[in-house]
Amino acid sequence: MESPFLEKKITEVIQELDSEVQIITLYRSFLEKDLTADSPALLITDKSSDLRSAVNIVRETHAVYPWYEVFIFTDLRDDFTDFLEKMLAAGAMDCAQLPSDSSSWGTILRRVIRPLLGLTRMRHTAGESKASILRENYRNRRTGKFRALTVPVSVLPILKNTPFKLVVIGISTGGPAALNQVLPKLPADMNVPVIIVQHIPHGFTDQMARGLDRKCAINVREGKNGEHILPGYCYIVPGGIHSKILFIGDHMVLRTVMSDPVNSCRPSVDFMLKSLDRMAKSSVIVVIMTGMGEDGVAEAINLKNSGISWNIAQDEKSCTVFGMPKVLIDRGGADEIISMELIADALTRKLGIKQ
Repeated sequence: MESPFLEKKITEVIQELDSEVQIITLYRSFLEKDLTADSPALLITDKSSDLRSAVNIVRETHAVYPWYEVFIFTDLRDDFTDFLEKMLAAGAMDCAQLPSDSSSWGTILRRVIRPLLGLTRMRHTAGESKASILRENYRNRRTGKFRALTVPVSVLPILKNTPFKLVVIGISTGGPAALNQVLPKLPADMNVPVIIVQHIPHGFTDQMARGLDRKCAINVREGKNGEHILPGYCYIVPGGIHSKILFIGDHMVLRTVMSDPVNSCRPSVDFMLKSLDRMAKSSVIVVIMTGMGEDGVAEAINLKNSGISWNIAQDEKSCTVFGMPKVLIDRGGADEIISMELIADALTRKLGIKQ
């Protein structure tokens, strides 16, 4: 590391996210260690303008430890695109820009390093035959082009502060406007995945996700069939088709299913929630927001009665249509009734995230 301050921040973030990670801070010491391929491996370094030195680090690392992934932080501005292209060509996993204001580095580092650590463990556990797919999926997150990977893998423990593993938001009429109010308030270091089931036709969710991603600290994307569900990401399930969660080992995979509408809806909130009935006690937060009808209510109540979910209903005043939340409240299925403006705060409080 060229920057002692950045090295300190990265070390703090990694230890916060995974205390079992072994950290070697001196690059030369790292190269001289007799490391084996028996453990996950990731090299994080920083480079500003010395392109040749950065390229050499990538090539030298792969010459000694071919299974290592190399991630580079840089403060470059005008030439970042050229720098990125050359680093990827040399074999780096990816690069990220750091702003000149170091006060925001902690948040940015958590947003970047959390999926990196998860990916590194996944890559190692899945085996070399699947490594190329994992690398490709990570690097292609910029374009949204993902390949399915359906092998049992283990990822980082999702939470340390609470037992919750997942947030599911069911929403219909008035949804896009409401999500534009809620999601930008969620922190970049969100410690669980967020799944959004929005009643919307086929072909609209990708554009919707891209628009939200530009406004949010959390990563927002359209969920893809076969994609691993990771903390720090918000997945809007595709329109016009149902989605559910598959459990493979300790991790979750999104699976799309073309079948008949449920409650006259496709995608259906109930269809998604039904797939969560094997989760552990107190592991899901369900949020039922604005929309007509009662999609999501039956399965939210079933999860609550099984002790699996904590259910939040949006209040009448802040709803465009007080339908789905009203039915949940009337049937005794809501643990909390909250205005749209306070839903993000309620989630971070429940998840034990410090603001």
